[in-house]
Amino acid sequence: MNIGITEKEFHTLRAKAAILGYILHRTDADDGPVAFFAEGKGQLHYLPTIERLRAFVEPGQVIRAWAYPRQAAGQVGKS
Repeated sequence: MNIGITEKEFHTLRAKAAILGYILHRTDADDGPVAFFAEGKGQLHYLPTIERLRAFVEPGQVIRAWAYPRQAAGQVGKS
């Protein structure tokens, strides 16, 4: 069954989606064209293609979501 994405890549994308607070699902290729769904935050996102799936969990979003806040003014280290 060739759906254009390896198991390893799908599980990597699933882990990235989990960091963002989503659960990733996909349909079975035996039932027709493979589609992806991201469930979370009270919503279900339909991702019909691999490109849409990758865009949904792109690494840039993960990095921005987990960036540390800037240090407040006045809280500087000693020199």
